[in-house]
This record gives sequence, C-alpha cells and structure tokens, in this order.
Amino acid sequence: VEICRGENIIISSDGSTVRCHEGVLLCSRRLAEEVRDVVQTLAVKSDYCVRIVGHSLGASVAVITAILLRSMFSTLADRDAVRVHAFAPPPALDVDGATSCAPFVTSVVNNADIIPRGSVANLAVLLELLTVIDGKLEKLGMGLGGPKRAAALLRKLSQGTRGDLLMEWHEVRDLVDETHRKIDLRDPDHLFVPGRVLLIYEPWSERDKASASTRSKSVEQSDVGSLSSSHQEEQQVVKPGGTVRCSCTYGTAAPLRLFEVDALRMVTDHLTTSHEAGLDCLIDSC
Repeated sequence: VEICRGENIIISSDGSTVRCHEGVLLCSRRLAEEVRDVVQTLAVKSDYCVRIVGHSLGASVAVITAILLRSMFSTLADRDAVRVHAFAPPPALDVDGATSCAPFVTSVVNNADIIPRGSVANLAVLLELLTVIDGKLEKLGMGLGGPKRAAALLRKLSQGTRGDLLMEWHEVRDLVDETHRKIDLRDPDHLFVPGRVLLIYEPWSERDKASASTRSKSVEQSDVGSLSSSHQEEQQVVKPGGTVRCSCTYGTAAPLRLFEVDALRMVTDHLTTSHEAGLDCLIDSC
C-alpha cells in the first residue's frame, strides 16, 4: 500500500481506498521517516523482523506506522516481517482497513475501556438510546424541563436499584440491535479498532454468569455487514482465568460497537496496569 500525500486515505494495490484517522496518520508519517534508516539497515538488509508495540494513541500510531513501513519496503510485507501489538487502540481505520491488516496486527481491548469504543458510529448508538430514554422520562413526568419534572427525576434516581427499571434488558438489547442495523459499516466516517482483536472481559458479577455467555455470543454473532466471508469468520476463544474471559474477534464485533457504561471501569480499564492484570490472569490459566 502507499499513502497519498496530503490526504488521509490509504491506496491499496488494487486501487481501492482505505480511510484512516488524519491525526494518527500525520504522527505515523513522521515516526516512519524517523525510523526509516534503522529499519532499512536492520530489517531490510539484515533480515531482522520489526515488532511495534503501542498503547492508546500510541497503539493506533503503531498500526499506521507498520502499514507505512510495509509500503516503503515491499520485502517486509513479502516475508511478513512486521508485526504490531496494539493495546487499547482508538478506532483508526475504516472497515476494510481494520479487517485487512489482521494478518499482522493484534489489538487488545480490555473489558469496558471507552477509548477503543470512541467512534462516531458508537456515538450514534448512544444518542439513539438517550433519545428513547428521554421519551420515557417525559411520559413519566420526569426530566429537566421545570422544577416538578426535575424533582420527580431526582426521586426516581434516589430509588437506586430498589426502583422499577425504566427499560428492561431485552428492550435495551433490541434497541441496540436495531440501531446497529441502521448504521452502515462502510460509511467513510466510521472507523474501527484495527486488526485481529482480543477482547478481554469480566462478567459483571459472579452470580450473573449468563451475562458472560450472552456477551460471548454477541461477539460470535456480530453484524459485519457486507464483508467477505473470510472477514465474517470469528474464532471463538474463551479461556477461564478467575472471572476473566477472552474472545478473538474483529473491530466490527457487537461489544465494540457501543459504549459499555460501567462507572469508573470505562476509564480504569484503559490503564496499562489493568491490561497487565487481565493478561496475567489469562496466561496463568493456560
């Protein structure tokens, strides 16, 4: 592949275009130029392999840098000499780019981490949910439109788990599924986590083991639109490690196509220490 100058698209050998995050692309271009001479000396002339590891924004830069290096030196691509391990990468490539780099890119997403889910498509799902919730609150006389509605909303919130649910689980599931069907995976503005994705997750509670089973099945049955059959195949790898599970999938999997609201876990699951703990648990179980 090669990168068109001045544009945030990737042109592949068959003439198709792949869009990527412009800011990540600019950083990756600069990094690729900085390491070009070293890579040429050690990897091209001396047959060493290149391993690129990154976390968060650095993970997405690692992926695009690898694509650039494979474009600069065709021998690296020919002998599969570039590999990427991306931890918690933000969505950086469109659906074609995210799936086509799976042979040399492995991304790790930890539980409820919000960063790999920070996409325009996921924001659309969240807004759809909030719209429905707002409508239900209005019917119940709750909301922020006046002191009475606000007081009623605060009383409802104060009930916590003791109060009646505003939406049943199956209603939320059906709404998410319907919203996913409306979203075009090939929309040029929709980006995804790149490569093969190892999704590490924990059941919400020991007593709710059904949640883990449902989440695993949702990965296996994720809607991947009009992708080729090779991209539709998802290897299901579930390993018990305490309460930790792991599924092998792609960035188009259903659990990655919505924000998983889990209080502070959305933030703490992004930390490198959380990744280390989850991976250690899985390794110990092998």
